Amino acid sequence: MNWWIQAARPRTLPLATATVFFGAAGIDWNLHNTLVVVLAWVTAVALQIFSNFANDWGDFKNGADDDSRIGPARVMQSGSVTMKSMKKALVILGFASFILGFILLYFSLIMVGKYTDFLVFLSVGILAIWAAYRYTAGDNPYGYKGLGDVFVFLFFGIVSPAGLYYLLHFSIDWSIMLRIGFVGLACVMVLHLNNMRDRQTDEATGKKTIAVKLGFTYSKWLHGFYGTVCILSSLGLVFLSHFSFASMLFGAFSLLWLIIHLVIVLRIQAEKSFDAQLKVVALSTFISSILYLFC
Repeated sequence: MNWWIQAARPRTLPLATATVFFGAAGIDWNLHNTLVVVLAWVTAVALQIFSNFANDWGDFKNGADDDSRIGPARVMQSGSVTMKSMKKALVILGFASFILGFILLYFSLIMVGKYTDFLVFLSVGILAIWAAYRYTAGDNPYGYKGLGDVFVFLFFGIVSPAGLYYLLHFSIDWSIMLRIGFVGLACVMVLHLNNMRDRQTDEATGKKTIAVKLGFTYSKWLHGFYGTVCILSSLGLVFLSHFSFASMLFGAFSLLWLIIHLVIVLRIQAEKSFDAQLKVVALSTFISSILYLFC
């Protein structure tokens, strides 16, 4: 069981939770809305774990995970989980993610007669499962072409918070764009840190991430750009919340950790040093989402 917990990569799960919290902020916490948020959270976590398993599977199968990795050893790389067992786990988790998403859409859309919206969201959910698998697994995975950042922003940055916001309000406003700018790019920052850490081994195995394409220095500057947009988005959210106490607390905390993090990253001189910042960004984004939840 410990190996499966490691394969789930618990330190990435706060990010999935954060995307849900940013979508749920400001709602009326009645029974229906609470049920929708809980179902959305369970679905997002299941999909994140499925993505992590698929990443372990795909990178091992394609030779990207070997003894030269800087980060934590993967379970398939270490031989702790077999290809057969991981394949079964992927089938179970993929099916579970679909069922959970279907239940979410049933309570939020079918029960109120929004059948067209249901079909649209169901299609997006199926695409999300496909994207989670095809990041590094399957033939010609898009993560090996430098498209991982784009897909993470699309599905974890846009679909999760904006999709939940729509399920709760049946409308979209300007605040969700700023929420996307913050939590979406925070998720991308975690992936980019991972890719900057693994840049040399990825390049050696043909995994052409954006970090590989840009090189060490320009990758750090791109990370700085992501962080700057997060800062501007947090300031915008504070403004739209009319400088309430909760929003000011969210803004102050977010500015603090983002500025400190960016200064540290821009000063890093060795790839292995990026690893420590992965947990910093994931947990800080999670705390920011809790603070914003009460805005």
